[in-house]
Amino acid sequence: MLNPLSLTNSITISKKSPGDDWNIFVQRHPLGTIYHTSEWMDVIEQSFKHITGYLITIRNKRGEIIGGLPVYFVNSWLIGRRLVSAPFALYCDPLLSDPSDLDLIFAALMDLYKSSKSRYIELRAATTIQSNLIKLNFAVSRSYKTHNLKLDQPPEHLLKYFHRNTACSLRRAFKSNIGLRYGEKESDLLIFYRMLRNSRKRIGLPPIPYKFFKTLWDVFKPLGKLDLLLAVADGEFGASKLLLKHRDTVFFEYGCDVIEFRKRRINHFLEWEAIKMAYAQGYRKYNFGRTSITNHGLLDYKKRWGSKESDLPKFIFPKSYGKRHQTPELSLKYRIARKVFKKVPRNIAMILGEFLYRHMG
Repeated sequence: MLNPLSLTNSITISKKSPGDDWNIFVQRHPLGTIYHTSEWMDVIEQSFKHITGYLITIRNKRGEIIGGLPVYFVNSWLIGRRLVSAPFALYCDPLLSDPSDLDLIFAALMDLYKSSKSRYIELRAATTIQSNLIKLNFAVSRSYKTHNLKLDQPPEHLLKYFHRNTACSLRRAFKSNIGLRYGEKESDLLIFYRMLRNSRKRIGLPPIPYKFFKTLWDVFKPLGKLDLLLAVADGEFGASKLLLKHRDTVFFEYGCDVIEFRKRRINHFLEWEAIKMAYAQGYRKYNFGRTSITNHGLLDYKKRWGSKESDLPKFIFPKSYGKRHQTPELSLKYRIARKVFKKVPRNIAMILGEFLYRHMG
């Protein structure tokens, strides 16, 4: 039921961000993330021509933004038309000043859902409105976890909270003569991308188009919201991490390595350097990204850093589409696709990746 007070508010749907006032609202809201910003919308729309961003905003009678949600129309004949908040994002909760305003967001979503002739809506919401979404007839998929490490004390003091295996791996890494390089030029981004492309092929995942990373770099690097870390051993690049930063949090977005360097614990070295960098720059939380509940090894790795594990659910409307989003890694199609990508030549994998990412989001 609509809150009578909310009837004095106005709601709009626009294809463009309403200027800096939206980003200011995102910056001030306790649940605002980098995925809510107009810059993220710019990155997605410039990288993927089949995706169109919309912004639902709620304003009070003085015209001030008091709530909103970015939502994207993904136009695909292969997977199906859909609305997503937000593509390639860890999570993107509706930003509300009053919980009852979720009804206004939902009403606007329904209008966009019908006018765009979408098959379903997918919301990636990680906070307390989960029960409200279920009441609004959303199905829930809990196929992923995320991990957060509080940076409320210097990293050297956090060592005592790490699992003994992690502490042992770090000691080995410190003795392995590994160096750190910060990516500052596009040539560094290309080193990262080639390594990422090879890592994804090794585990049977399609390559993400380079244009996405180049656009991330062009948009967020000048704002000081993107860092690229490269680990060097024996004169070779052995691992890399791409990080995004917003408010009090550093988000680990993409990582990759050269498998031959794993015995030297090069990934532990780079994780530790990322945590130290985040603390030194004044951030108070380090997010380890998204992990499938089927990837037990990676879940254990992230927990052993003393991080707190939490659900990273997806909410699907209507409920009839919810079953399609239950742990996709367990499906037969997914397992076959991974075997194919492991075996096909690199140039074919690149072509297939470009094709598939014209439908993903």
